Amino acid sequence: MLPVAVTEETFRHNGIISAQDAQELPVAKLREIFGADAALYLDVRQYGSVYAVLKSETKVTLTARLVDLRTGDQLWSGEATASSAETQSTSGNPLGMLISALIDQIVDSLSDRSMQIAEIANGGLLHGPRSPRYGADGQP
Repeated sequence: MLPVAVTEETFRHNGIISAQDAQELPVAKLREIFGADAALYLDVRQYGSVYAVLKSETKVTLTARLVDLRTGDQLWSGEATASSAETQSTSGNPLGMLISALIDQIVDSLSDRSMQIAEIANGGLLHGPRSPRYGADGQP
């Protein structure tokens, strides 16, 4: 696995400047550029905060697929979602819920919780056959 900055610079040197260009790159070209056996494609489906009268929620949903760069075959795929609502609790008191929502909205507007929630979502993806945690999640 390469650091994001190195990967981005390598793409840039090869004339690929957008994420969409990178996603559409033929697998043979990816193998040529990076010398890798496989590539992990991540697709962020939802990222951000949603505000309602009595609550706010930061939610991240992503899908992932692992592709063999020699054949183009998909080796694995998965999807994960994480939400700040999973860790929030309310007392049932409408005023307390309103105050809690107001505090959440202020915190969300001052600091983007989406990165933190994205990390949780990423942890929800299944582990591949080379991972020491493969099979621990009950999936083949």
